[in-house]
Amino acid sequence: MEFWQVISWCETEHIVEVAQHAETLGFKGLILAEHIYYPRQTNSRYYYSDDGVSSQTDEMEFPDPLISFAAAAAVTKRLQFMTGIYIVPLRHPIELAKNVATLARLSNNRIHLGLGAGWLKEEFDQFGVDFSMRGTRTDAMIKLMRELWRGGPVNYADEHFQLDAIQIRPVPSEPVPLVGGGHSAPALRRAVDLCDGWYGPGKTLAQLGRL
Repeated sequence: MEFWQVISWCETEHIVEVAQHAETLGFKGLILAEHIYYPRQTNSRYYYSDDGVSSQTDEMEFPDPLISFAAAAAVTKRLQFMTGIYIVPLRHPIELAKNVATLARLSNNRIHLGLGAGWLKEEFDQFGVDFSMRGTRTDAMIKLMRELWRGGPVNYADEHFQLDAIQIRPVPSEPVPLVGGGHSAPALRRAVDLCDGWYGPGKTLAQLGRL
């Protein structure tokens, strides 16, 4: 059995030391959530609580997980790292593929990209991304990033992105595991059809069995 430790909302300056202790104690890896920003007030429904209200606040720290994991990887040797969950449709696939590939190379392939389509509409509105299209945008990004990580020129065109012989360096020396998050029907479909694994919110064993 493997044990991973969620360190979301850990004070940013403590992450490196926490990673060192986690490796010493035998943990398999660390998981870190993210939001680019968190609004002081939101009308968005949080999908993972019965009342639709998130316990998160604008005072909680949301350090960038990729930068945090780069720092943690520099002081560890075996510990693995997973974003849980990285809101991929808020980014552009070329930039995200390049950042993840760089981290994969620097960490000796110890990064897992846990990804989801997001739930916080205000965050999408702030960055000018159509919230209603986040699912298909996420699916397209998964396919595009996998192609970019192969290392050759990528041509692609759809309603979200147009790539004309785009090639990035570096590329991962091993495939980056993609882990789909969420428990909605589209999220589960994405995890099964496009990802290498699934990361779910807190559920009982009975609920997990039904999922």
